[in-house]
Amino acid sequence: MPTRYCTHMNRRQAEGIGSQARAALVSITDVNTGPANIQPAAWADVLRLQFSDLPHDLQEHRGAGYVPPQRNHARQIATFIRTHLDRSIYVHCEAGISRSAAVCQVLVEMGWKYLKPHELGLTGANPLLLRLLREELLVSPAKTGPAGGRRSDRKTPASESSAVDNKIENNT
Repeated sequence: MPTRYCTHMNRRQAEGIGSQARAALVSITDVNTGPANIQPAAWADVLRLQFSDLPHDLQEHRGAGYVPPQRNHARQIATFIRTHLDRSIYVHCEAGISRSAAVCQVLVEMGWKYLKPHELGLTGANPLLLRLLREELLVSPAKTGPAGGRRSDRKTPASESSAVDNKIENNT
């Protein structure tokens, strides 16, 4: 299996990245903002989600128009990851600190190599999203594939471009 990298970044950084045809992107934006200006054709695949950066799912949040990370968001991310087990995965959220770090934390636990984008690293990972993702992806060893995630029946290309790796390493 090729070396797989993961990194997280803010929305502005993700919008500034050029073609990464061999990497996949998880784009997480707030519910009150429009989608990030990402060109899907520049990536192997893009998953776009909208939910708020809330560490807990409290009723008062929902009444105020916020959408905390939900089980269905975690399932969509988990399905996307399983589809791209042989790829590097970039993740962005609005600030590049919490929701994107939660996705990267789980990817690291599944065997991806982490490229630390800034001094905060994974320390700001959103605890609610992290818990939901772990419940979806990190299951008993009897049900997991070689990367620690559930087995995927879908085949993905095994080649990785060194250009992708260089882009991630240089945060460009």
